[in-house]
Amino acid sequence: MKTSENWIQLSLPDGNKLSVCSDILHHACRYIALAGKYFINEKPDDSHTSAIWIPGNQWLVGQTIETPKGRFKVALNYPRLVLMMVNEALEVANEIELKGKSNTEVFTWLMEQFENLKLDVSGFKNQLHFEIPFHPIDGGAVFDIPFFDYFEELSHYRTNGHRVLEYFATRYDTSEEIRVWPHHFDEGCHIPQKFDDKKVLTSFSIGMAPPDKYYEFPYFFVITWSEKGMDYSKLPPAMSPGAWHTHEWTGEVLSGDKLISMRMDDQREAVYTFMETAIANALELIDRQ
Repeated sequence: MKTSENWIQLSLPDGNKLSVCSDILHHACRYIALAGKYFINEKPDDSHTSAIWIPGNQWLVGQTIETPKGRFKVALNYPRLVLMMVNEALEVANEIELKGKSNTEVFTWLMEQFENLKLDVSGFKNQLHFEIPFHPIDGGAVFDIPFFDYFEELSHYRTNGHRVLEYFATRYDTSEEIRVWPHHFDEGCHIPQKFDDKKVLTSFSIGMAPPDKYYEFPYFFVITWSEKGMDYSKLPPAMSPGAWHTHEWTGEVLSGDKLISMRMDDQREAVYTFMETAIANALELIDRQ
């Protein structure tokens, strides 16, 4: 249900600070991905490295790792920048504050946690199978929280975004699980539409992406996909303040900088209306295929 209780006011205006803080959090999220890569059976879609956002905790929580001492997950407390080992009930078994720690120090701590859980860490490496944008942390700098209020603001974007995705994903029986992907640090839900037997022929995805090279603020998006390739030669009208993004990829986007001057209820209404319209446009594009 769309109510004022499930929206948090977005207000901070400095896109550069949002980007700086988001990059730090992205590098902290990589430890969740590392745990999934080396201690969970590989999935074709790489979902073993993904995470789930827990709104009530403001945590990113990785997938379950089976150990001789029980089932555990690696989690990240977003605003506090704390990495944690938690059990299935999300009770904290151990944690490390990342502020002031180097990448090597955090990885060593994580390895010690797995050793204590009696896992074989001989093949555990501080290396992923994909690259994320370089950050001074990669070169030996320590983690920091330069703007705590912007870390909190990014948590608010995550919580708002997660609730929006839940609202729309429940409309479709084919919706896949809502996940945060460590590659681009976006949260999304893939929704197949047309099938040939069990093979997906067309789909659309809804999500929220962090600040990146395209936008300084987090942004909501809806994109379409077809096995044969999408025809974007005639795009349906986008509803303002949303807009079509056509540089390097095509999809409808609503950036956070369009929201921050609005009242809370207007922010919520703008996002839900954007998603409603953008999904309708996505389905129209798919029907043309």
